[in-house]
Amino acid sequence: MAPTVAQCPVPHDGITAAEVDLPCPAADQAAAVGVLLVTSPSRNNQSAMIHYAKHLTKPAEIRAQVHVKFGLDDDAKWHLATDDGRAVLSLDTVSLARFKSLVLVDGEPTTRPLQSPPAIPVFGHAHLLAPEFITPIRKLTAELGPTFALTIFGRRIVVTSDADVVEQVMYESPFFTKKIAGLLGEIQPVGGRGLFTSDTSDPLWAKAHKLLIPGFGTAPLKQYVPEMNHVTQQLTAAIDQQLGEPVMVTEWMTRFTFQTIGMCGFAFDFHLLDAPDAPMHPFIDAMNYCLAEAKVRSSHTRLYKWVPSRTNRKFDASLALMRQTVEEVITHRRANPDATKRDMLNFMLTSKDENGESLDDENIRDQVITFLIAGHETTSTLLSWCLYFLTQYPTVRERVLEEAVRVCGTDPTAEITPQQISQLTYITQVLKETLRVRPPVPALGKSCVTSTVLPGGTLVEAGNGVMVNINGLHHSRDLWGPNPTAFNPDHFSKENEAKRHRFAWLPFSTAERACLGMAFAMLEAKVALATLIRKYEFEYPRAEPCTFDPVAVTLKPLDLHMLFHARIELPNPDELAARVHNRPATALGARPTTELVAPTAPLPIPGIQLVYGSNMGTAEDFCHQLVESAQRFGIKADMVTLDSWVAQHDHSIKMDWVHVFITSTYNGQPPDNAVHAAQWLKGAHDLKGLQYAVFGCGNSQWRTFQQFPKFVDERLDALGAERIANFGFGDADGDIEGDFAAYQAVFWVSLQSHFNLGADDKQSAPHPMFTPVPAQQAESVQVEYVDVPAAPLRPTAAHSAMTLVANRELLTPVAIPGLDAAAAKSTRHIEIALPAGSETKYREGDHFEVWPEQSPEDVAAVAAHVGADLDAVFSLKAQQGSSVSAKTAAGAIMAAGTAATVRDALTFFADLTGAPTRAIAELVLTKLGQTEATERVRLQDRDALKAFAAIYRRTLDAILAAPGVTLAEVLAATAATIPRRYSIASAFESHPTTVHLCVGVVSDGVCSRFLQRAEVGHVLYGAVKPCRDAFHLPDDATVPLIMVGAGTGLAPFLGFVAARRARGAAAGDAHLFYGCRHPMHDDLYQAELTAAVDEGILTGLHVAYSRDPGSKAKYVQHAIEQAAETVVPQLLEKGARLFVCGSARGMAKDVFKTLASMVAPHVPDQDGEKYLTGLQQAGRYVEDVWG
Repeated sequence: MAPTVAQCPVPHDGITAAEVDLPCPAADQAAAVGVLLVTSPSRNNQSAMIHYAKHLTKPAEIRAQVHVKFGLDDDAKWHLATDDGRAVLSLDTVSLARFKSLVLVDGEPTTRPLQSPPAIPVFGHAHLLAPEFITPIRKLTAELGPTFALTIFGRRIVVTSDADVVEQVMYESPFFTKKIAGLLGEIQPVGGRGLFTSDTSDPLWAKAHKLLIPGFGTAPLKQYVPEMNHVTQQLTAAIDQQLGEPVMVTEWMTRFTFQTIGMCGFAFDFHLLDAPDAPMHPFIDAMNYCLAEAKVRSSHTRLYKWVPSRTNRKFDASLALMRQTVEEVITHRRANPDATKRDMLNFMLTSKDENGESLDDENIRDQVITFLIAGHETTSTLLSWCLYFLTQYPTVRERVLEEAVRVCGTDPTAEITPQQISQLTYITQVLKETLRVRPPVPALGKSCVTSTVLPGGTLVEAGNGVMVNINGLHHSRDLWGPNPTAFNPDHFSKENEAKRHRFAWLPFSTAERACLGMAFAMLEAKVALATLIRKYEFEYPRAEPCTFDPVAVTLKPLDLHMLFHARIELPNPDELAARVHNRPATALGARPTTELVAPTAPLPIPGIQLVYGSNMGTAEDFCHQLVESAQRFGIKADMVTLDSWVAQHDHSIKMDWVHVFITSTYNGQPPDNAVHAAQWLKGAHDLKGLQYAVFGCGNSQWRTFQQFPKFVDERLDALGAERIANFGFGDADGDIEGDFAAYQAVFWVSLQSHFNLGADDKQSAPHPMFTPVPAQQAESVQVEYVDVPAAPLRPTAAHSAMTLVANRELLTPVAIPGLDAAAAKSTRHIEIALPAGSETKYREGDHFEVWPEQSPEDVAAVAAHVGADLDAVFSLKAQQGSSVSAKTAAGAIMAAGTAATVRDALTFFADLTGAPTRAIAELVLTKLGQTEATERVRLQDRDALKAFAAIYRRTLDAILAAPGVTLAEVLAATAATIPRRYSIASAFESHPTTVHLCVGVVSDGVCSRFLQRAEVGHVLYGAVKPCRDAFHLPDDATVPLIMVGAGTGLAPFLGFVAARRARGAAAGDAHLFYGCRHPMHDDLYQAELTAAVDEGILTGLHVAYSRDPGSKAKYVQHAIEQAAETVVPQLLEKGARLFVCGSARGMAKDVFKTLASMVAPHVPDQDGEKYLTGLQQAGRYVEDVWG
């Protein structure tokens, strides 16, 4: 049975209470009786009138009426809805009074719970949104989806960037309305009951809105164009006096827009553009203070603004000044009426509604203040960002210039007419795109007044707030494609606008609460931009991209300084138009590709065999380059590793092909894929008839620089091969790419001479192969965005996913003379869990290879700079006629053979913190328009590259300095990420499931910085890399050991100590010589090593402290000298094995020299270096050093 309902004899619209089962209200409340028509489509459109007394009838009584009149069971599930299906879940009479009729729907609406981040008591999620909310809202959207919930000081806020949801929320309706709260609530004392800071339910808002709308129509706005032109010329006059100097763009755009709204709106001259040093009007200073303080108040409790503090007194005084200024203008205008003035103020003073009523002076004051605030802030932010984007996108800039010249002429001082403004279609697109990428108002607020369900099943209850995430809406991949952060004015072509969701772009809000001044702002911006682009060239001089001001009320640029240069002359309009419209349809800012033409003349060279030895990929990449060059010139080419070449020697070596050997060295030893070749070359073989050349890769910091490449060259010569080009080498401590480029020229010339391919008497030029076309690496690939999910793109299969299980700091900051610079240093103890269930093992002395990850901040900066959405999915393909180096990020990504997100590509495959490559230098210099420097870099001028590197220390710095650079160009020019190796600081016997590392953090070290910031639980990619057998403990435990290390060079010896402890057998003497800075600062693992001495695992621990005045030894070689009586006999008489780990440039060389001088008196010919070299060759003196 349905519950009974009391009857009441109160008539309503001709229906008696007896007929309607209405609860009885008091007699004096009869006028508050309401009626709602409810229809049930599932019951043959049966209808019933639901009656209620406003504020008295309870929801339970409404439900009872529905049950009775439709014959529903007690447990029946139902809800009310509008004709278009929007659920009405509030049954209170205030909510129902908003409807005349509703539909009865069987069952409850389908809803889904909204995700929310973890909250804290009282504040909820407010702490997540300070000091600025743009970044955290963006991150939460990425994590939780386009619609999620927050709680701010107890109030639930639904945050959404879903266009379908936004469409329902933005309209004033029985469900949603604008109520001033939050930041707007704190601005309300400033704007009063102006249009921007009034509730929609405020009768004065409705009256003002109705009266003011006609003043912003097309015809009234045209009358402001002459004044806009005049103020624009005032702006250019002020800029003319600052040419070539840094100009604070946001300040001058603020001056311009404020002056414009002052003159057009109220005929008030703020004198902001009178001179470059013109003072700000007191009104503006007062306004800026009030707005800034309003933002502070919005993040505090109400008590904050009630306290009689200095800031609150200043707020009140500033507000009073603003009001007084405007009131004086109104009073003066009323006292001096002028019917010829057709500005906004006159419109407000004279307009009357249908009842003959006009706005009172207090509300006019509020409206004027509102127009001054909103009218200048949005447009100044728009113009500032637009000028910045034009410096970053030269193709867009050129199209803007072309349209401005074509439509408005070549004289930037001539007045622009309304007719001309209407023809600035591309400039309109650019301004709209600027508002999309950087919306001045990044979020709008609405309040739910009737509980309902939004598209997608989101339940929103009466009293909840709704934050329309405009910034998220403008960057939604569902609305703007797979790359929504790209600055692309073609988003606003007529065709694209027609296809897009009508609620995808809302910089000025929409519906009833849309900004009245939108057309005025766009008109003003078009006049300004069309003038400025014809009068000036813009330059953004900083390397890092411009970001937004986190403390500003709007999304304005932070510290945006630019240089303005006078245009000497404008290009011919016809030529300019042809240049713009004939350009190939490539990515914005991209350069056209260069086609490489193969020669037509046959070459009498059977082929070129490239043979390489490489651990880190440099030698292999150089081989790839030579193969591609050879094939481009019509020469057959192939490449194999040194070990593979040796394996095929007996039956398949191509003796008639020219052989080029390119190999690196590793502490004087062959690379991993050349170990067998090294042994083979020592043997007796007949290589007569083989023609060869050798190029060595190395680092001059190593004492063994080029040792193995020279060995290869000498052995090939000794075995009868014919050297056709002199030995060449590259130094990674300098410009190894330039070294190889120079070697290529020597090689091809040598080949030319050897095969007699030079120009003869009948030729005016040499063969095309000797006229190289500079490779344009930045143009070699094409990015194709795809709208499909991508599997995570991670390092190669050689590196397994492993978990970081420990990460702690080892250094102790101390205030000691000479250690000031060390305060910011860091050395980390890292523990990494080996893959569960794997058979991965390691030996003491082995290496662990870590695949570094770029920092999220750097990745985001690059993505933003190239206009790429971090989660956009793309694939790469080589441009026709172009080659892609395997050592570039593009080459590494293409080798993976799958689509990737921008985030994964930049995080795992682009070395953003390494030194700029030659390709990066060429790309950036080209973008900066530095033609001469570009050409010098292209022609392998080392000084030019050094000069570039002196300015841009990291690839990241260089990329961010390049305007208009694209993702394809960055990936093609940036070096690929390569893994970094660290000595393992543990022993498998004691830690079979983990490896320990000791990592010194380097300021620009991509891997060490990655490990420093990685948190416990982070999954990284790594692999155990066996070291040379010689750098392991000898099989005979009685062989004495001398271990020498400095800093983190201690790491492998920690493994040695742990292994000796675990094995427990009687062992020979073991002395550890270790160098650091100070015993209180960086004496790493002091307790563990002291315990090893106590246990007899170490015979002696000799530590040198370079910053401790009381230390007997300053550096580790000094500690060795002091222990000469121990060290020399161990080496000369007891067959000790000596291990050195640390810096190749300093410590390793000094230790070698010191030991050589120590043993010299006791060896034949007193040649200590020769003796130690012999020990190295015998595997008794082993180095593991780095640069």
